[in-house]
Amino acid sequence: MTRRSIFLLGLSAAPLGAQKGFAVRKAADKFYGAWRLLEYPRMGVDPIGRLAYDALGRMYLQVIRRDRPRFASGTREGTPGEIHDAWMGSLSYYGNYLLNAERQMVLHHIEACSFPNWVESDQELHYAFEGDNLILTAALDGREHRSVWRHIR
Repeated sequence: MTRRSIFLLGLSAAPLGAQKGFAVRKAADKFYGAWRLLEYPRMGVDPIGRLAYDALGRMYLQVIRRDRPRFASGTREGTPGEIHDAWMGSLSYYGNYLLNAERQMVLHHIEACSFPNWVESDQELHYAFEGDNLILTAALDGREHRSVWRHIR
């Protein structure tokens, strides 16, 4: 059974009136759609990014530092410093996701990622909603990282 199948079972296995099934549906409905990055201190001031979740359990994420310097060559061939800044100033991945409404946790199962060590890994993020914003918090590198996303309507 795939992770996507498990996600879908979690949404459809409980009768509509069941408390647990209702909580999962309610949480999932809030996640669906596209999100615009508002805040992610690790990526500097005013970073840009997109995050999306669909009803089939798929997701993608891309975050980029807005202030990354351009390569002087105008091509993809940069100096070691330019390549370092470009690398450290971006992250993108896609895969499947699972929600645990009781723990307020979303698990990103990463299929492909710009950071090779995360390919075929699971990243656990805790979530909270504040108005139209989604707050994601993850423990990475021994520190807590928080990002804020606004639902795109």
